[in-house]
Amino acid sequence: MATLLTNGKASGNWKRHPPAKPKEAFVENSIDAIVPQPYVHRMNMQVAANSDPTFSSPPDTREHAITLDLLDAIDRDPTISQRRLASELGIALGLANAYLKRCAKKGFIKISSVPARRFAYYLTPHGFAEKARLTQSYLSNSFGFFRTAREDCLHLIIDCIDLGWSRAALLGVSDLAEIMALCCADHPIELVGIVDVEQTTTRVAGIPIFTTHLQLPPFDGVIVTDMSAPQAAYDHAGELFGYAQVKAPRLLRIMPHGTRPS
Repeated sequence: MATLLTNGKASGNWKRHPPAKPKEAFVENSIDAIVPQPYVHRMNMQVAANSDPTFSSPPDTREHAITLDLLDAIDRDPTISQRRLASELGIALGLANAYLKRCAKKGFIKISSVPARRFAYYLTPHGFAEKARLTQSYLSNSFGFFRTAREDCLHLIIDCIDLGWSRAALLGVSDLAEIMALCCADHPIELVGIVDVEQTTTRVAGIPIFTTHLQLPPFDGVIVTDMSAPQAAYDHAGELFGYAQVKAPRLLRIMPHGTRPS
């Protein structure tokens, strides 16, 4: 009788090969029924099984970064496709799908159908809170913080100059404020002061510190550099000065005015 090698050993019986797994299929449970399940390579399945992006592991892990980037991408574009999401996150399509399902199960995102047989993903209030928590963890622990902060500050300074700003105030004493000060030194924009109610020192990086915005000299706008509660600082400044006059480096992952969940 003809033999067939199975797991490196000869078998005495022919076996029918299982049908090829489709590239995209739906499975039965409620999460998978709405999130299309592409084929996942077994190595990616093992990675997903051994990693929990709900953050019981130490901070600043790859799982934390992927989940934070996923929540941020969905916040920016709820109709983002899974394929583009995987490309932005730098992971396999199947692993991106696994992260989406896990975030949905944890209540970070809601998923709904949209026309053209696509899906839309929305951050829940729990998801917004988790994104803020992860952002704070990233800012506190990321080894690449200085490089990322410098790039963001330089881009933001150019944007402010294009808007006609020549004098700006910072909100919050932090490492980010010092990096912003270093970047501004090479551009035609003056930092008139830093507002921080908890500071007892009078200067940081040569910039005077004030405990209230009422003490500030005239300025064109404010830049959020508070790393402990950046969203709260942005919201408060927006109410005081108008949201058009408040800017923030992208790494703070501020939710723009009008995008808060109801």
